[in-house]
Amino acid sequence: MGPDNVWLHFHCHAGKSRTGIFMAIYDMVRNPDVPFEDIMLRHAMTGSSYFPYADPNSEIFDVYALRAKRILQAYEYLHRDPSDGASWMEWLAREAE
Repeated sequence: MGPDNVWLHFHCHAGKSRTGIFMAIYDMVRNPDVPFEDIMLRHAMTGSSYFPYADPNSEIFDVYALRAKRILQAYEYLHRDPSDGASWMEWLAREAE
């Protein structure tokens, strides 16, 4: 993976949305054996928005629903057969078919 003494900094305006997404994806990469629900709960507990369970009554539901879909797709992409060799964009296009 890489040296353990490397620091990554994720930041956006409020630190709840894009930051939370990238932190969750980084967690997925670093901890492939942790179930999706546990990763998302862990990040919700840090103050990130809990994307997989977007509130359909929210004014911004469409935005959160798309983010919920993408974060789950990232988890599925990271857990696909590595011999697939598809890039994220190739895999995403194939999934949309």
